[in-house]
Amino acid sequence: MSRCQALALLVVAALVSWGVATFSQGERTAEKPDLYDTIRERGTLRCGYFVEPPFTMIDVNTKAFSGFTVDLINEIAAQNGLKVEWVASINFSTWLEDLQHGRFDVLCGSTFAIPHGAGRVDYTIPYAFAALGAYVQKDVTKFDNNLAALDSPEVVFSATDGDGYTLIKRKLFPHAKEHNLPSNIQVSDLLLGVAGRKADVALVLKSVFQDFNQSNPGLLREVALDAPVYTYPITFGLRPHEHTLRQFLDTNIRTMQATGELQRL
Repeated sequence: MSRCQALALLVVAALVSWGVATFSQGERTAEKPDLYDTIRERGTLRCGYFVEPPFTMIDVNTKAFSGFTVDLINEIAAQNGLKVEWVASINFSTWLEDLQHGRFDVLCGSTFAIPHGAGRVDYTIPYAFAALGAYVQKDVTKFDNNLAALDSPEVVFSATDGDGYTLIKRKLFPHAKEHNLPSNIQVSDLLLGVAGRKADVALVLKSVFQDFNQSNPGLLREVALDAPVYTYPITFGLRPHEHTLRQFLDTNIRTMQATGELQRL
C-alpha cells in the first residue's frame, strides 16, 4: 500500500469516527428529558381532566375540584412531595395530540383503558372499574332485555368523536346511526341529546346518569338488562415510553390498594 493510499484510509477513518461521535452526541442532545424527572424538579404534576361524576367534578361557584379521581391523584402527589395543577380541560377529539405535545403530563380523569390511539397513549393499572348503561326516553321500553335491538339503522345514538362511549358504541352497535355532538362537550351532554329527542340512546356510566337524574328527574330511564352494557377499567392516561412515570403511578395505586387507602377515599 502506498503512502498516499494509507493517508487516504486514515482520513476516511477519522471522518467516520467523527461522524459517529457527532451523530451520537446529536442523539443525546435531541433526547427528551425523562418526564418523571421533570415533574420531580418542577414539584408539580400537571393534569388534564374532564368532568365525569363521581370521578371528577367541579363546583360551579367555587371552581373547586372534587371526586374519587381527584382525591386519588391528590393523595398520590401529597405522599410523594408533589402538588397537582389542573391545567387543561380536554377536548375529546384532540386530547391525544395535546398529551403528545405536553399540554399536560397525565390525563388525570376516569380514563377508559381501550385500544384507542395505539402508540400515542399508555395506561396505568386500573384503579377502579365502572359499569356502562344505556339510557332512553322515560316511556321507551322496546329495548328492555333486548340489547341486540339497539344495533339497528333505525336507532340513533348520542355520540362525539374521540370519547370512550362512542368507541364502544361503534364496537357493539356498528349498524346504529349517530347524532354527533361537538367534541368539547361534557359527558352529561350525551344524555341531553336523548332528552332533547335528537338521539334515541346514550351510553354513559351509571354514575353519570345518577348525577344527571338528580338535576333532571324523570326525563330518562335506564334500559333494563341482565348485565351492564360494558364494564370499563378506569385508569390514568400518559404518553407511551414514559416508563418511570407509569411505574411511579402503578406502584402508588398498588400500595394504596394493599393498604386499603384506595377503598377509603
